[in-house]
Amino acid sequence: MLWIYPKDIVELRELYQRYGTLKHYKKGTIIKSRGESQRLFYLVNGLCMYYANYVENNPMSFSLVLPERTMGDITCITKQHVNVTTIVIRDADILVVPPDILLDAMRQDAELAIKICRHVVAK
Repeated sequence: MLWIYPKDIVELRELYQRYGTLKHYKKGTIIKSRGESQRLFYLVNGLCMYYANYVENNPMSFSLVLPERTMGDITCITKQHVNVTTIVIRDADILVVPPDILLDAMRQDAELAIKICRHVVAK
């Protein structure tokens, strides 16, 4: 059974749209692994999958990532690296944002920070 987490809050979508760089990724591309925290991602369209302890011949998937979801925000906020690999499973357009954009927005707006934290916990 796979987990599909809820769509992101409107404020996050707007933040990624304002500051993100749109990139196209082909099916099979690994976009992040082992808790990499130098980039945050917002899936515009396509499909991604989270794998735990990724081994090419024996991956263990645990979450399907649908459009309108962010990736990398939990690592960014908690500063805890996790052994998760994110792979594009259907060609995807993804907004890529530096982590400081999210952290600065949270520092500047306490209400937004609370909303983001609640959303991260819901994942």
